[in-house]
Amino acid sequence: MPIFEYLDRYSNNSKDINDFYNKDNIVGYILPNGEIMEVRNHNIESVETVLKMSLDFLENDYANKDKFLDKDSNNPIMQLVINYLNNKDYNELMALKRFINQYNLEIKNLLVGLFGCHIISRLDRQIITASGNHEKFYNYMLHGFKIYTVDSIKYDKSKKEYSFVQEKDSNLELKNNIDEIKKDILDEDIDLLMKK
Repeated sequence: MPIFEYLDRYSNNSKDINDFYNKDNIVGYILPNGEIMEVRNHNIESVETVLKMSLDFLENDYANKDKFLDKDSNNPIMQLVINYLNNKDYNELMALKRFINQYNLEIKNLLVGLFGCHIISRLDRQIITASGNHEKFYNYMLHGFKIYTVDSIKYDKSKKEYSFVQEKDSNLELKNNIDEIKKDILDEDIDLLMKK
């Protein structure tokens, strides 16, 4: 499993909830490949609009799916969504539409739970993920980030529906290892122990 590169500029250190809106605090998404996409004010509404409009279009004209979704995007999050839609059949896409409507899900919930992204929060070195294995965040954890796991969103082909699935947390050994390392080294030496 690849370890994500740590970049210090994403270390929002504030514990004050009012700093959630501080534009100096960078918020972003770590994409499944480890690339970071910065966003301001969680502003990814265009991706949400494309997803919802695409699902509406596909419900009414699935036969022209290839013509409609055959687009490349320079926005990596948009490309994740387009690729996902391109690789799913009608039943799965309509189940996704029902699931989104049933739970009134916002795009940030879908990006983490379904599309495999991870949110870097504006507050106090936090990452929110649906991955039960936090090994890929080793470098972030070494720098004091807390990793929070939310339910993933999975499709059940036999039931033809999406549901929330709680991932098994297998990170106790990793957390203990990092705690031991941090006890024995100075903060300025942490970068020497980062993994690639």
